[in-house]
Amino acid sequence: MNTLPAVRHYESIIGKNKIVVAISPDMGEKYIDTIYNDDWVNKFYN
Repeated sequence: MNTLPAVRHYESIIGKNKIVVAISPDMGEKYIDTIYNDDWVNKFYN
């Protein structure tokens, strides 16, 4: 389930006038060669 549909699914339980924080992470593919350890990348992505 995507983030927004999940929030809408629980809307009736959450109630009105509540603050909801939802995290929708990406997979890191755009910066995989800049911030990750090279050995780890080779192990899991090659």
